[in-house]
Amino acid sequence: GGRNTKAAPVLSAENPVKASKQELFFGGSVGSLVIGSSYRDNFTLLNESTRKVKFSFDPVAPSACSIQFSPANGFIQANKLLSVQVVLSMSAEQNVSFKVKLSSDGHEQFLALKVSFGVGVFGCDPSTLAQSEDPEIGLTVPSVLIEMKRVLVAHHAEQIEGIFRLAGERSDVLKAKQQLNLHNKLSPDIEDANTVSTLLKIWFRELPHPLLNAIPPEVIKQSDRESILHAYETLQEPHKTLLLWLTEMMADYSELSEINKMTPQNLAIVVAPNLYNPPCPNPLESMMLSQKSVAFLHTLITNTLEERR
Repeated sequence: GGRNTKAAPVLSAENPVKASKQELFFGGSVGSLVIGSSYRDNFTLLNESTRKVKFSFDPVAPSACSIQFSPANGFIQANKLLSVQVVLSMSAEQNVSFKVKLSSDGHEQFLALKVSFGVGVFGCDPSTLAQSEDPEIGLTVPSVLIEMKRVLVAHHAEQIEGIFRLAGERSDVLKAKQQLNLHNKLSPDIEDANTVSTLLKIWFRELPHPLLNAIPPEVIKQSDRESILHAYETLQEPHKTLLLWLTEMMADYSELSEINKMTPQNLAIVVAPNLYNPPCPNPLESMMLSQKSVAFLHTLITNTLEERR
């Protein structure tokens, strides 16, 4: 032989780079962002390994959004911190939510980036929205949720196999989202209940602070019912009422699982990812926490069903 082989770089099992923020949030209230102006935020990257590590940001931003990271790529020396600045400007007044990929040393992690103009009903602080009482359960929640529930009921969505699991047609979902943002009402010509169930998940996913993120990771990891119910009790408003409203609705659907095939477990699997953004850079731990968030929601749904019996 004597072939000249180049040694492959040694990859660390754990991602050596830790970001000080998992989420970058701009805006939040009406008038807090202006089209064409630049807004800045910064955070640090820490290289926990004993050698220098290469990194790069890869933001795939929606067209209305211009975003720059500086430095956008380069090296972080061993055991050192690097300060990163983010500059954002918007060309249209729309709330956006997307992920920014951060690659380092063969590892990938994602930072959540959310922009809220405080307009419309998606991606805003739920306590700033118009509220209505849900007459069935006596809970006061943002009116947009009552409107989506009303349309689901009108479509007999609880009788539809795979409801909440099947996605609505993307163009229909975007159109319906626009109707809610502009008028807080859905037009009567919506044909597919999956459009609305998809939109309901999106509403929860785009909240500035996901419902379950208020619960510390070490508590999400507990799988016993008592810890889960206690964690739910300790949630602050409006998160607590929103989670209760959603859980009651999921319980309603799972009561008809013989018809719709959506058991508490199936519903938890498709809904929980919209309520939780694992707050850790390690992909394995992220995955484990995501699975635990499913177990968390499943426990809340089954507990609600037991209380009804």
